[in-house]
Amino acid sequence: MNKQHPLMSILSGIFNVFLPAFILIKCSPDAILGPIWALIIAISLPITWGGIEYIIKKKIDPISVIGILSTLLTGVIGLLKLHSDLIAIKEAMIPLCIGIAILISTKRPFSVIRFIFNQTCQSFKIYRQLIKSQKLTQFKDKISKTSYIFASSFFLSAILNYILAKKILHSATGSVAFNQELGKLTALSYPVIVVPSLIITCLAFWFLIHHIKKLTQLSLDQIIKK
Repeated sequence: MNKQHPLMSILSGIFNVFLPAFILIKCSPDAILGPIWALIIAISLPITWGGIEYIIKKKIDPISVIGILSTLLTGVIGLLKLHSDLIAIKEAMIPLCIGIAILISTKRPFSVIRFIFNQTCQSFKIYRQLIKSQKLTQFKDKISKTSYIFASSFFLSAILNYILAKKILHSATGSVAFNQELGKLTALSYPVIVVPSLIITCLAFWFLIHHIKKLTQLSLDQIIKK
C-alpha cells in the first residue's frame, strides 16, 4: 500500500485546516479582505490542494473528492447567505451517509472493509491458511463485525460534527462574525472530531488483525503487506 509522504501530510494540514482557519478568523474584517473574499479564498485552498494531489498521484482519491464537495457546499451556503443550520446538517450528513454506505456494502460481495483488507494485507496467504484450517466462515463474521465498528466511527463523527457546528455557528452567513466562527469550526474539527473517530477506526482494524492472527496462526509480518 502506498504511504503518504510526511511532507504531503503536513501540506495537507496547512491547505485544508490551518490557512483556511487563519484567513477566516484574521482576514474577514472589511479593513483586510472582507467576509466574501475571505470566504472565497479560504474555500479555494482545500480545492486547490485537491487538484495538486491529483496531479501528483495521477489518480482520484474518493476522500479528497468528498472533502472538496463538502468545501464547495460550505462556500455555496456562505456566499448565498443561506441559514447556518444548513452547514450543521451538511457536516452531519456526509459522515452519516458514508457510515450507511459501509453498512450496506457489508452485505455485498466486495465490502469496504474487504477492499481495505485486500489493499493492506497479504490476502492470498491469509485465505489459503483460512481454507486450510476451515475457518473461512469465522473470518467472514469478523469482517462483518469490523465493518460495524468502522461504520460507527462515521456515525460518531456525524454526531460530533452536528453538535460542534451548532455550538459554534450562531451569526448570520455572509458576516465577519460568521466567517470567524467558521474558521473556529475548521480549526476545532480535527482535534474534536477526527481524533475520536481515528481511535475507533484503529480499534476496528486492531480487532480484525487480532482475529486474523488467531484464526490463521500467522504473524503480523506475514499478514501485513510490506
